[in-house]
Amino acid sequence: MSLENFQMPIDLMSELYKDSLIVLDEKQISSESLKPTSFISLGNNKRNILLLVDETEAVYLKEENLEFLTGILTACKLTIADIALLNIVNNKNIEIEPMIRFFQPETMIFFGINIGKINSPVLQNRLYEIQKINQINCLNASSLKQIAANVEEKKKLWSCLKTIFSI
Repeated sequence: MSLENFQMPIDLMSELYKDSLIVLDEKQISSESLKPTSFISLGNNKRNILLLVDETEAVYLKEENLEFLTGILTACKLTIADIALLNIVNNKNIEIEPMIRFFQPETMIFFGINIGKINSPVLQNRLYEIQKINQINCLNASSLKQIAANVEEKKKLWSCLKTIFSI
């Protein structure tokens, strides 16, 4: 039997490739559609909360920073399963729009991120100011290491988290 004339039924083809097969008109093909659509993240994102860090010394976070983050999540009645933790160091050419499409966050918190690194035309680089962008609560905070070492930073973060999570 030759495979040269093999034709797969459309129903079978769409079932086999339901997550990767799409039909595009030439007008729909753009450089945006060719960008990566997956990210290396920790957590199950059950509550659509995206946390971004800039940690050069670990895949996600150094152990002490992860412990501190876990404490913050516990105080907010959340777990690692409720969030997606994304280290921008391990995700190249990171842009905010593909992240939003992939994670569909209701809340995004940036820990120690220079907003310019994620190519966001609308997000401001101001610390501890909740910004609403496309119905998403966005908060830019200092790095977890800086917050853990500074009581004033902890107070500012906690004040914002109480507002975001209605605690």
